[in-house]
Amino acid sequence: MAFTSLAHHIDVEFLREAYRRTRKDAAVGVDGQTAAAYAANLEDNLHSLLYRLKSGTYRAPPVRRVHIPKPSGATGTRRERECAQIPPTRGGIGRGILRLSGPLAVET
Repeated sequence: MAFTSLAHHIDVEFLREAYRRTRKDAAVGVDGQTAAAYAANLEDNLHSLLYRLKSGTYRAPPVRRVHIPKPSGATGTRRERECAQIPPTRGGIGRGILRLSGPLAVET
């Protein structure tokens, strides 16, 4: 099986749908940008993201790691806290692209 790029399937409408599916009430990522701030300039942000995706310059942003204390009496592991990873809004869109493109990647 040969790998074929899915970039030709991705357009601004595809990115808009990926953005629509992201959680808008989620905590902010490492970049400190809220979903509301991203939405304030949504079209420019999506066009910029599309350019970076198609030109090969897009790099997944780092995630913010947050340690969440386990409830008292929790068993099963020796860890006293759980770790949650919170991506920035643009990282959430990138993950949304992967979820949406799953059917496109099916071998034909």
